[in-house]
Amino acid sequence: MEAGKSEWVVAGHSFNRYKMMNFIVARTANGELLSEVCSEEGMPSVMQVYSWFENHPEFERQFRLAEMARGHMLGDEVERIARGTDRENVSADKLKTEVLSKAAARLNPKFQDKQLVEQRDEYQSMTREQILERIKRMVEANPDLSAALPAAMQPALEMREPIDVPVLPTQDHEQTDSGDGVDAEPTDPEDYREE
Repeated sequence: MEAGKSEWVVAGHSFNRYKMMNFIVARTANGELLSEVCSEEGMPSVMQVYSWFENHPEFERQFRLAEMARGHMLGDEVERIARGTDRENVSADKLKTEVLSKAAARLNPKFQDKQLVEQRDEYQSMTREQILERIKRMVEANPDLSAALPAAMQPALEMREPIDVPVLPTQDHEQTDSGDGVDAEPTDPEDYREE
C-alpha cells in the first residue's frame, strides 16, 4: 500500500517523502496539473498527496503557493492569447481565455473578479442579524423575492404581509378624451378615491 511507502523512484531518481513533496510543489509551481504529475509512473497518487496535507501543514501551504503561481501563469497565458488573436480565431481564443481565466481565478485570488471578491469580503464581516436585515430590506423592496426564500427563513426575517397597493379608479375613455390625443387630468379630488 502506498500509505506506508517511504521511497519513490521516478525516472531513475530516488525520492524520500520530503523530497517528493518538494518535487510535487516545484512541478506544480511550473504549471503542471497535480493529476498529471501523479499519473506518471512511480509518483504517489493524488489521494496520497492530499493525505500528506493533514500531517504536513507546511507542505500544504507550499503547495497552495505553488497553485497560486500556476494560476498566475494561466493569467499570463490569457493575456498572451488575447494579444495574439486574429479575426479568424476570435471565437476559439475567446473560449480558451474564458476557461483559462476561470482556472486562474480559482487558483489565484489576484485573478478573481474584483467585484466578487469585494462582495464576499463584505458579507464575511457582517453578523447574522445584519445579513437578515439586508435580506429583509430586499424583500420589502421587491415582495416577489419572498417566494424564493425557504419557509423556515421567513419567521427569522419577521416577514410582514405584503402591503396592499390601492388601485386607482379607471375612468371611461370618453370622459377623459380631450380630442387632442392627451388624456385630461381629473380635477375633482373625488375622482382619486377608491370605490
